[in-house]
Amino acid sequence: MTPEIRLVDPLTADVDEHHELHLAVSKVDYPNVAPPTREAVLIRLRNPDVDLGESVAWTARVDGRLVGALAAQLPVDGNEHLGMVRLVVHPELRRHGIGTLLLHTAAAALRDRGRVTVEVSRVESNSPGDRFATALGFRTATTSVFQLLEFAEVDPDIWDVPTPLGYRLVRWIGQAPEHLVESYARARHAIGDAPPGGSAWRTPTWTVDRVRPVPRPLSIWQCPLINDLQTRAY
Repeated sequence: MTPEIRLVDPLTADVDEHHELHLAVSKVDYPNVAPPTREAVLIRLRNPDVDLGESVAWTARVDGRLVGALAAQLPVDGNEHLGMVRLVVHPELRRHGIGTLLLHTAAAALRDRGRVTVEVSRVESNSPGDRFATALGFRTATTSVFQLLEFAEVDPDIWDVPTPLGYRLVRWIGQAPEHLVESYARARHAIGDAPPGGSAWRTPTWTVDRVRPVPRPLSIWQCPLINDLQTRAY
């Protein structure tokens, strides 16, 4: 079985087949978390995290079927050495070298762009993903604890509290309103003070221009496969 690795444009990707892939992965890897909706997968494909920079993606197919995907983002503002990677492989086809081939392909392209370190997230301890990352030379840079809140199990009256003196609540859908965008940028910058641990990521300065980014086209890369990129996982 030889997977076909292809650089793809996330804007034209088939959302349904990506949703199917992520549903299968979520069911096995994150059984206690609500599975991703089609809309969530669509947003991830079309609108990647603005603070993580330009996005590029590869897919792996076997006999035309989507069996793996890797998305890499290229942050700037002091993070030009770093690539942020999300990698998934269908549970039915793991341990066939698909994830390794995807990672090696992306590593070559990232190195050509001056990225010497990659970081991946949501790697649970003692999981297949943990063992995969360790086998490829990743090391744990920092750990996080995720907590879940089940609304149906909590008395909503405990949230019925008055707005603190000097504050007011504002709600919007979509982009931050123009009259708030500057203060919104300041707030985004202020909350970026979490200790990075051993992560190579450095929180950039949030400005209005970062909140209102200029769209950048997808870069088309061609590269050989290599296996000597310094890697980290967290």
